[in-house]
This record gives sequence, structure tokens and C-alpha cells, in this order.
Amino acid sequence: MNRDYIRAYIAGMIDSSGKITVVKVPTSPNSVYIKVVVKASSEEPLKIIKEIYGGSIKRRKRVYHLTVTHKKAKILLEDLKELLISKRKEAEILLELYSDRFTRKYEAERKKEIIKKFLEVSKEEPRILKDGKSSIYKWIEEKT
Repeated sequence: MNRDYIRAYIAGMIDSSGKITVVKVPTSPNSVYIKVVVKASSEEPLKIIKEIYGGSIKRRKRVYHLTVTHKKAKILLEDLKELLISKRKEAEILLELYSDRFTRKYEAERKKEIIKKFLEVSKEEPRILKDGKSSIYKWIEEKT
């Protein structure tokens, strides 16, 4: 099958039944990573995505979930960014996390500003703990 058709199909799946989010690493003071989750009632389309971009497939009740994180999620979003429609802005903002990095002193502030922009445009309310070391909201409000 033509690679462009497959990329368009995957972008459509992400737009319709996918979720693009950011996760705070609880063991590190300023580390975050991108997470892309795609849901489908059949495992077959998710296997195609996994074959190209990696990730892991799990079945929860009657729905299959493909989860792609870290660098693999970055590669997936870079490759599909121009094909996404409803989630394009979210992808573009989160890809800024991997742009030129500042010195360690200013890197945390740069990441926090990017995540604030992401949370403003994100259509889905992230299911993130309000308390604890993995809370994005708590981390954003912290002084560096």
C-alpha cells in the first residue's frame, strides 16, 4: 500500500480517536514527554501504526489502545503534523519541546510556557493528578 495513504489513514485515526498529551516524569524535577494514544475496536490498524512508529498495544475491555511515547511520539507527530486537522495545533505546540534548548537555568521555564500553550488549545481535559510529583498543573505553578 502507498505510504502516503497509510500516513493519511493514521492521521485520521489520531484526529478522530486519538489523544495527544504531555506527561510529567515524577522522579525528575523538570522532565516531561509526549504521549500519543490511539483507540480502535480492532487491533489490525493499530498493528500497522506500531510497525511503522513503534509503541505498545493493550486491550482494555473491548477497545485496543496503542500508546507511543517519548522520541517515537515525536517522530510520529513530525511525520504526520501536516496531515492532522483537529489535533495539528496541539502537535505543533508539543513539538516545540524538542526545539532548541536553553541553558539548564531557563529550560524549565521554556517547557512550562510550551505546556501552558498546549493546555490552552487542548480540546480534551487532561486526566492529570492535581497533587503529587506527576501533576502537570502543580509543576507549572512551581517557581524554578
